[in-house]
Amino acid sequence: MKTRLSALVVLLGLISLAGLTGCPLADDPCVDVNCDEGFVCDAGECVTVDPCEDMECDEGLVCVDGECVVVDPCEDVTCDDGSNCTEDTCDEGTCVFTGICAENEICIEGACVMVDLCDTMDCSDDNLCTTDGCINETCVFVEITCDDGFVCDEGVCVDSCVGVDCDDGDACTVDSCLDGTCINEDMSCDDGDACTVDSCLDGTCINEDMSCDDDDACTVDGCVDGLCISTNMECATSEVCVDGACTNLCAGNPCDDGDACTTDSCDWQTGGCTNETMVCDEGLDCVDAVCVDLCIDVDCDDGDACTEDSCSHGECSSEDIVCDDGYACVDSECVDACEVVNFSCNEGFICHLGECLEDLCADGDPICLEGFTCNPLTDECDPNDECAANGLICMEGLVCQGSICVDLCADMVCDRMETCDWETGECVE
Repeated sequence: MKTRLSALVVLLGLISLAGLTGCPLADDPCVDVNCDEGFVCDAGECVTVDPCEDMECDEGLVCVDGECVVVDPCEDVTCDDGSNCTEDTCDEGTCVFTGICAENEICIEGACVMVDLCDTMDCSDDNLCTTDGCINETCVFVEITCDDGFVCDEGVCVDSCVGVDCDDGDACTVDSCLDGTCINEDMSCDDGDACTVDSCLDGTCINEDMSCDDDDACTVDGCVDGLCISTNMECATSEVCVDGACTNLCAGNPCDDGDACTTDSCDWQTGGCTNETMVCDEGLDCVDAVCVDLCIDVDCDDGDACTEDSCSHGECSSEDIVCDDGYACVDSECVDACEVVNFSCNEGFICHLGECLEDLCADGDPICLEGFTCNPLTDECDPNDECAANGLICMEGLVCQGSICVDLCADMVCDRMETCDWETGECVE
């Protein structure tokens, strides 16, 4: 086929060359032959062109109709094992033969037949005391059941306690055998009394009274329904139990402290003392159980008008009168220190609260109206009284009281030898 194709190519080349030159090849059998698509003329005949002639495909692929396609590995594989009891298939080029019957079936000439697999199994466990059998290909061993008190021995039920010695050598246990097992139970010594301690000694029961002593001599101890109860000893009022005897702890007035100004009492339950001091009104003190004023006959005047003298509980104390800065005490009052100490200030200065300050009114400015005076500290006109502050100027014979001008002598009647002082409203000679 490759040789024919090469010849065909050469022939086509010559035809093309002839077409270019305009001269037909001599004796060419394909000159007048027209072939259908997919065919070419070869020696005067139309032949098929192989599209895979010069195709090269990768590994695992083959050329089909001029294209590289995947090769089915099972395409040319025949899987037949000649048995009608298997299903024959191909997997990746390998034959697989699978039985057609279930696990508990066998195939006969292509037909599945049920079989009893227990017929071929040996289910003996070599134990005479079990019943052996097979169920669904599984061996089953069931123990032989004997009546109570019997056990299986070599396939026969026998008394399980025959030949078993259950004596434990303890006289205070009841020994017995059950199903071949020894049981040694403590002897019951319960006398039905919850207030006894029951025990066994050498096979003899001992029932002792329960001890309920709480080591307190002042309680009555006893047992009720197995519980210890301790009740306090009863004593008369104002008595308590001490070491098992009723005692009056306050007998003989043990709490008297010898102080007439305390109230003494005794706690009959504990014997503890309380001594409360008598409480007097403020300023009074207790003397021989009576509240008195200890300052009645005490003179605490120290003769200094600038101290505050006082008496408390019969004791004198004197405290200096404290004045603000710039003030000093004179006859129990705080006054400007300039009135106490002789301050001499230079011209143009005035003394105020113990200091020399500039007299702001020294130059005569400002000039104040009647009823007002220049304040040398502020250089302002201050009213002389409340009346001036309210715009009222009291004329001679009137004085300012409560911000109004009044005549203090208007209603005064003086003796014949006296006259009324209009500034004070008093009669003077």
